[in-house]
Amino acid sequence: MVGDGPNPEPRPSLVVSFGGSGGSGTSSTSTSTPTTSTTSTTLPTCGATASFPSIECRLGSLATELQSDVAASTFRARLLAILQGRALQNVQQGEQFASSGDRGRARVRLRHAERGLAEFVQRLNSARGRKAVAQSLGQPMGDEARAIRKAIRDLAGSLR
Repeated sequence: MVGDGPNPEPRPSLVVSFGGSGGSGTSSTSTSTPTTSTTSTTLPTCGATASFPSIECRLGSLATELQSDVAASTFRARLLAILQGRALQNVQQGEQFASSGDRGRARVRLRHAERGLAEFVQRLNSARGRKAVAQSLGQPMGDEARAIRKAIRDLAGSLR
């Protein structure tokens, strides 16, 4: 079958871009073999707003980027655990508290998520982090984590 050989050119590919802290839109392009056409699809963006769904989407995108762009290691696993456990889980719990009317507990959960992101950035900037994650990846990931922290602070402020 065409496309099963070692030459990657005729194989179908999918390229997905996620919006960062100020992304106006993301798109995905699916390219088929040379005998078929190219299809372009617009995917929803996470947005930079200080809302629970936007923050959850951005955390998920950051975790996906980390998982796909950084070599598997215990260090990467720890970074993922921080993003998914300390940050994302606390944001989700904060959303549950906010929707049930308990804004105080929601703010506490958001503060825990902020601390998780601070730890994520601290580990990225550590000697081990600089060794495990190329600066061309680590710097944008750190910038996005800081931007998410700001969005979380803004969201917590809106719950007063």
